[in-house]
Amino acid sequence: MVSNKKIEFRFKVSGVHGTQKKNGNDKNPLFTIYSYNEDCSLVSTSKYFNDEYGKSILNSNEIKLYITPATEIRYFELRFNQAPYSSSKQCFSFNISSLTLRQWEYE
Repeated sequence: MVSNKKIEFRFKVSGVHGTQKKNGNDKNPLFTIYSYNEDCSLVSTSKYFNDEYGKSILNSNEIKLYITPATEIRYFELRFNQAPYSSSKQCFSFNISSLTLRQWEYE
């Protein structure tokens, strides 16, 4: 992937089971995007917290994020740090039903 100045991530989480409409804790990021250059060195870390994105995930809405500047980025790692949960005894599961990456130059 050859990056330009701005990268848009869009993804949709579906099939969140066992949540009973509860969210994870607000002190830790809900998910993190790690961006790497072609030498496999970490370029940036973008953290996204529950207060802004938790309801979108529970309601199966599409989440749209932007990473800038993106001139050196060659690949990403999208990591869910904590998923919505109902209790420490109940398991949860979720699916990423779509993932779209767009890149373009901007002024």
